[in-house]
Amino acid sequence: MNRTLLEPSAHNALVARWAWYACIDNEDGESNNDETYRIVRGLIEGIVKGEAGAADGAPPDRYAEILLEKITAAVGGPYAAARDRILRSYRPYLRKLAKANSDPFEKLCVVVAKAAATWYRHHQVAVPRNLVSSLRIRIDHDPDPLDQSFESPFTGAAAVHLGCHMEQCCVGTKRHLQTLRLTLVPGSFENDALSALPFVLFHECVSHVMQGPWDEGRQAPDPASQFAEGWMDLAARTVFEHVLHNRVPCERVELIPHAHRRDFFESGGRRMCDARHKVSSRLARAANRRAEGWRAATSTLQAMQRAGIPDEVFLRLSFELNTSALSPAARDTLVQRFRAAFNPDQRFARHSARAALLAALVRYREDGCLERLVETAGTTATLNGRARLGLQHVSK
Repeated sequence: MNRTLLEPSAHNALVARWAWYACIDNEDGESNNDETYRIVRGLIEGIVKGEAGAADGAPPDRYAEILLEKITAAVGGPYAAARDRILRSYRPYLRKLAKANSDPFEKLCVVVAKAAATWYRHHQVAVPRNLVSSLRIRIDHDPDPLDQSFESPFTGAAAVHLGCHMEQCCVGTKRHLQTLRLTLVPGSFENDALSALPFVLFHECVSHVMQGPWDEGRQAPDPASQFAEGWMDLAARTVFEHVLHNRVPCERVELIPHAHRRDFFESGGRRMCDARHKVSSRLARAANRRAEGWRAATSTLQAMQRAGIPDEVFLRLSFELNTSALSPAARDTLVQRFRAAFNPDQRFARHSARAALLAALVRYREDGCLERLVETAGTTATLNGRARLGLQHVSK
């Protein structure tokens, strides 16, 4: 039977999946050590790039079977001394590669999207019943690290697009109203990128997938949005860490199957947050505006805490603003008002403005009226009226 080399897309998918299964989805903390990781990673890279192949026309799952066969044979040769340890540590994860529909990244995207929707509903913020089922997940692979607007530990990219971004998927239908596109770079899928990935997805889902209003006037925010890219990161990180540690309302959600890996991901999420909100040169508009939004959110949360307002109220406020009929520009304006009132760097902020906004937040805690809070902050926008766009809205 003729053999062909693995196609680049299949090679990239296998390397990325293996990195996740073998380095992250690890049943005990001892079997994953740097020496074994390097040996098996080298085997995979060498075999796949040099001699591994699959029968012409064979499905991608067959690639994984052949890869497993060749790795098993290879560890009996130059790596015979480490054979038992290597196979004991990694064979279960290599076998997962051969399973149909075993893409762990698509599964992770769905889990995160469902967790985000659960958190919105838990805080009495309505989201469409079919929000997750109408989300198209697209996983791409790129051989080279992608250009970033900041020094990111995550070498890939993630973004939410309106509509279905998969060819021949929704021809003549509107089954998928959004696409969550995740691009991985298997060649640099090391610990920093692996540990940052879950938080990257939580940002996309909590901030962008859940963004309203779900009508014909829905607009994608500016990539430098203070609200969507800065303020909402604090909400996303809070949700991420609660879900990671199985706290209410996601105590039964299995984001990461092994508890000993939670600190690894929590640290990765915090490093990603720090990188996203690090103030750069004056020319780095996106980075600076993200940082302004983040500072506005943290200073507002701290002011609310000093006033005895529970943290849950900050989350509900963030979720309601994100699903409201306010335009992205109006949300950014609101963030600027909060920043001017509560940022400790604004030493000359008028006491009356700060007191009025804090009183409005206390009232919002009591009556839940977002429109009154927005009016107090001086942002004019209507929060009423929505023409549905194929999503079944759930009333509170």
